[in-house]
Amino acid sequence: MHVANKSFISGCGEYQKTKKERYGRNDLFRGGLRMKKVCERMMVLMLLLCMISVSASAYTPIPSTCTGYTFYSTVEPQAQTKWCWVASALNSAKKEYASVTKQQGNAVYMIKGGLVNEYGTAAETRTAANYFTDYTKSFSVSGVLSYNYICTSVYNQHPIILGASNGVSGHMVMIHGWGISETNQQLVFYYDPWPTIGYQYCTYAQLLSGSQLGYPYVQSVHIPY
Repeated sequence: MHVANKSFISGCGEYQKTKKERYGRNDLFRGGLRMKKVCERMMVLMLLLCMISVSASAYTPIPSTCTGYTFYSTVEPQAQTKWCWVASALNSAKKEYASVTKQQGNAVYMIKGGLVNEYGTAAETRTAANYFTDYTKSFSVSGVLSYNYICTSVYNQHPIILGASNGVSGHMVMIHGWGISETNQQLVFYYDPWPTIGYQYCTYAQLLSGSQLGYPYVQSVHIPY
């Protein structure tokens, strides 16, 4: 039985509230729920912002006591005489992405439109590297990187594809290490995909001058920080 006004409904002296009083309490309850949801959403948003902030500053600075660092990953030589660019893209992608399944020829066909034995530009190398990672990573093209930048990138397990060129032809290798020699020279360790060369090292100055690779260092393909 519905009672509209305050009415005695039990032997313990309680009474049934009017519709306005009952709904007023429900409004307060619903208002509290809404406020709780707003607070929860704000907390989620703050957590996401914190995660983005941590991600943006994920690079670890090099300790002052560190005088060198190298990493090794699965690499393979270039499959054709002019495919140093796509081989370096593949080798770098393998370090950044554990699930690489595509081969050098797949990237060449996708970029060039056929299995042609041609040199690749830095932009094409970037496209190949992103393609090998199934576009889960974002490689970029830069100019000459400073030695400190190279060291920090490698220290954080990120390879750098170094492009050396004279404007007509050139060569690409993958940087995977660095070190300071006993005579305080800045050393760079790299993998040259030419089948008979492989792992090498030289000074940073030799890369800049071109005395090591036959062409001066002019461009970089890497994941920036």
